[in-house]
Amino acid sequence: MANADGEKILPTGNGAGSPNIDAFAELLPALYYGVNRVLDTCAPAYSRKVIVVLWALSGSDTEDTVGKYLTTPDIANTFRDWFVVSESSVSSEVSKVKRELFDLNFIKIEGGQDHIHLTQRGDDAVRGTLAKATSLVQETLRVLSPDEQLVLADFAKRMLKTVRKPPSREHRPGEMNQATG
Repeated sequence: MANADGEKILPTGNGAGSPNIDAFAELLPALYYGVNRVLDTCAPAYSRKVIVVLWALSGSDTEDTVGKYLTTPDIANTFRDWFVVSESSVSSEVSKVKRELFDLNFIKIEGGQDHIHLTQRGDDAVRGTLAKATSLVQETLRVLSPDEQLVLADFAKRMLKTVRKPPSREHRPGEMNQATG
């Protein structure tokens, strides 16, 4: 799609090496910084890791009789995907965040061994952070025309489809898939 000046707004198709893709790639550090600022702004009282775990729990595709849940290894995999954590420190990081989440009364263990669920308070915190994040994104998108907004949304969806699923959701040979048992 092009803007009024005939310039492409976002890269589309297979334009590897095009000036637009190069310019977009150069924006990645700023985009990364921007996403982190959204996390900091939408819930300043909580660490980024707390917010990421809350969002991961809210979006989990594993369920039991209590509802959506994650396990401790799922949280460790989420941290590996989101943050630079080494194998030797990930367990410690997960323990710290779980302790923080329990202290905030955001999580509970129910429905199965190591089934970590959101409490009502945790669910409220997720809704609050997502509402704030949505507001921040809407504020940013106001400068774009409706057509540009559609192009951006379409591009984001296509880009996310190319990103690999977190390790906790990929089927590994010799292991049972959590979702199918």
